[in-house]
Amino acid sequence: MPYRYLCFLFLFWNCTCALGAIKGGTPIAGECTAGWREAGWELVPFPDTNAQYLSYQFRIPKGRKLSLHITGKRPVARYFSFVVYDQKTENSTSWTLDEAIPSAGPSGDVSLWAYSSGVSQAHVSRGGRLRRRIAAAFAPAPQTSIRKESSALPMRNTAYRGAGSLRLKSATLANNSRALVLPFDSENDQVVDIWFRSYLDNQSLVPPQIFAYEGDTLQPAECPPLDQKDFSIATDGYSGGLRRPSKYLEAKVPLPPDDGAAHMFAPNSASLGDNPHIRYLSLRIPVVPGDGLFKRIQLRKRGLLQKIGDVSILKFRVPSVPGQIENPDVRYWSLCLSGSDTSTSACIADNNVHLSKDGQGNTVAVVVIGPPTQDLADKIDALGFNYLDRSKHLVPIVFYRQMLARPDFEGRIAKIEPLPIDVVKNQQDPSVYFADRYIGEYAPTGKHCWSQEFLDNLCGMPELADLKPSSHW
Repeated sequence: MPYRYLCFLFLFWNCTCALGAIKGGTPIAGECTAGWREAGWELVPFPDTNAQYLSYQFRIPKGRKLSLHITGKRPVARYFSFVVYDQKTENSTSWTLDEAIPSAGPSGDVSLWAYSSGVSQAHVSRGGRLRRRIAAAFAPAPQTSIRKESSALPMRNTAYRGAGSLRLKSATLANNSRALVLPFDSENDQVVDIWFRSYLDNQSLVPPQIFAYEGDTLQPAECPPLDQKDFSIATDGYSGGLRRPSKYLEAKVPLPPDDGAAHMFAPNSASLGDNPHIRYLSLRIPVVPGDGLFKRIQLRKRGLLQKIGDVSILKFRVPSVPGQIENPDVRYWSLCLSGSDTSTSACIADNNVHLSKDGQGNTVAVVVIGPPTQDLADKIDALGFNYLDRSKHLVPIVFYRQMLARPDFEGRIAKIEPLPIDVVKNQQDPSVYFADRYIGEYAPTGKHCWSQEFLDNLCGMPELADLKPSSHW
């Protein structure tokens, strides 16, 4: 058969595949899109309530090389990413960030490859470029482009390059890549989890399409078998239907000191799962006798009962975010109230925080965590502070997040020495690991006290009364 006919047949086959992927409709061989599951934030371990999550959990049989093509609508969000996790360890093995994810066609849709280690990257790259060219040629014209007025949640240092194409002027993560790498093992099955996250997305998260191909040949293949784990955690009869606390996690976050001082720590990443784009600080909130969440005898046995206070105050200097200054400190930040059961009840984030100015003109935030009483709520509201309800959790834990901090930002969490697990286990002095020792006022610090003390004298922090509410950063 003449060479030109072979070329024509090859092009026709690729066009047919591309048209099937673009039009949707009846699933074609190798389409695995139905494997996505929406993971509501009330079920995800330590979620942020301002994020949307999708999970694709599957098994790669031993010895199989696999390539996945992920394509779909690019979110109009502050941040989105794809991260590959090993389900056995729950640690990330590969990731790619929004700024590096290639676009397909004039609409700027996501076009991302995930391939088994051992697959020829050059081969996949060539195939990817070919398919993107074909998809661009047959893609329908976009109905609307990204609206400038919708960029109230802009990406950091964003330059708009065509409809839907979001690119950053400078990379923020050195090891970010343009493709995901799936694990490969010739002797054992691999259980893999791909997470799609979108933060401050002003639209519903649409699951991207996933198409399966054989490793090096890129021939359409059967989808890998799903291996979906149960997100829920048994309550074990605890009151209110709340999930059972994790003793494993409690062993990694120190108990509050008896003097009532509140200092946050940078936990070991393995204790939270490993998202390379986000850095955390954590703080245990005292469990007090009046909580009534479960029997006091259980509290005493576990060493959790503390007569320190039912109110916790945290004050910190707020980093700048996109839309506030030209070169902001972080892409996103939030402070969330979670529990050792890994649930989250509420988050205060950069887009909904009540701000204040201190005597030096610095922008700060004050967060009060306490019981749901009216006099407490009235006092907090009058001061212009932020409130989180501690009654939602058996063992409350606060998490402060920074996402993609600027490398030269003086308050970045990455500067902090993580708290070794042995320090908590052996009840050693953790003060050398206080976050404020490393980043000063950018670390949330404060006090634990009783509600009446807060109402009377702000828990002995009179400087809080001098703060002035501010409507802007």
